[in-house]
Amino acid sequence: MEKLLNFLDLLHQFQRVQRTIFANGEDRLENDAEHSYQLAMLGWYIIESGKLSYDVDKVVRYALVHDLVETYAGDTYFYTKDGKKRESKQAREHEAMLRIKKEFPEFPELVE
Repeated sequence: MEKLLNFLDLLHQFQRVQRTIFANGEDRLENDAEHSYQLAMLGWYIIESGKLSYDVDKVVRYALVHDLVETYAGDTYFYTKDGKKRESKQAREHEAMLRIKKEFPEFPELVE
């Protein structure tokens, strides 16, 4: 139960990561969980409606997890003018991935 609650806490932290894009039709920034969910649904829709031969499971999983490292590394806007933040993005995200791997060894697919 403790591991489950720890993972739930990670997901709640992920929801608190604000992006630089406003939520559609709202006066607030979108969060990483909303972004990842939307990407997962769009990927699934595009594959199914286009009758494409992609692995839906893999696309949805990747969409759900692709920004999870931002839970610890923070979001770095693609067009940021902050050179220090841009230059440290890869290292911060790598460290975050290692932390997630260490915190959830029972879930290796999460970082694979």
